[in-house]
Amino acid sequence: MQVSETRKYGILKLQKNPKKVMILKKYFVFIISFILLYTVFQILSGVILTAFYTPDLSAIETTISQEVAFGKASSMPLIVTMLIATSAYFLSQKYLKLEKVKLMEE
Repeated sequence: MQVSETRKYGILKLQKNPKKVMILKKYFVFIISFILLYTVFQILSGVILTAFYTPDLSAIETTISQEVAFGKASSMPLIVTMLIATSAYFLSQKYLKLEKVKLMEE
């Protein structure tokens, strides 16, 4: 297969600018590790809060309700945290790029 044929099928499209591909790889590694750490932190904090929870027995009246009211789960905190992490990643990359330029000028 010749190079012109592979370009036609888009195989070498990503290899035209390897710098952007490298930035995207770093970004995806960062986001995936961030999501994993965020999930582990949420689970561990839930386990710790559950382990140290002591119910208020003075609030119990004569009739004990057998129903448990759970809160609603929302993915909004994860989305907001991911947006903040994404902006922090790109700002840090921009900062590092500026630092390299300053070092090269000196």
